Amino acid sequence: MRKINKSCNLSTEYKTWEESLSIPHEPSYYSSHKYYIDIITQLFHCQDGLCAFTEQRLCPKAYYADHLWDNGRYQGDRPQFRGELDHVNHNRKKDEAWAWDNFLMIDSDVNKKIKGKKDVDPILIPDQDDYDVNRLLVYNTKTNLFTPHPDLTAEETARVNELLTTLGINWRPVITQRKIYLSHYFKSLEFDSTTEVEQFPTAIAMRRIIEDSTEETSFLDTL
Repeated sequence: MRKINKSCNLSTEYKTWEESLSIPHEPSYYSSHKYYIDIITQLFHCQDGLCAFTEQRLCPKAYYADHLWDNGRYQGDRPQFRGELDHVNHNRKKDEAWAWDNFLMIDSDVNKKIKGKKDVDPILIPDQDDYDVNRLLVYNTKTNLFTPHPDLTAEETARVNELLTTLGINWRPVITQRKIYLSHYFKSLEFDSTTEVEQFPTAIAMRRIIEDSTEETSFLDTL
């Protein structure tokens, strides 16, 4: 859920082609298109290989390193990944099949079993210019759930709650994976403070803030 800078700075041949298209886009969308791999690898580069919504790792970093592009085309091996190229707002797919601003890579199970063809309220789309996850969400370290920020309006709270379900962020299998990964990650810090964050960075960042705040409060209580 962290903010995504969706710059198409590497797959530039695709982006030039996309910008030349008129609406409705021709051809229609199909996954064997010449620019399909260019699109997904560029998105993984923007998203650091994570699902845009759940932040599960979908693709190893080796498949989207900068040096794998040349002259605006992806030149690396076909990436091994378990996500899907999602048209965020499905109703745009028919006429704007190749619109860069409507693409994100998301977890396959979330897309198949939960999101499907639902359109997404822009309030929780992480590539929006005004997106700020810290204004929208808080993380409960006991339940491993994200919840709407208490400062949101009633209308915003309802919108965010719906999306936490629609986007799989609080889907039970994701919660379980998040809980296990965070437990292992924070345990590993006891032995190696340089342990890299491989997935779920928003949950980790928010847990750090909560724990730092708790430690500071505990220290002040002793004065």
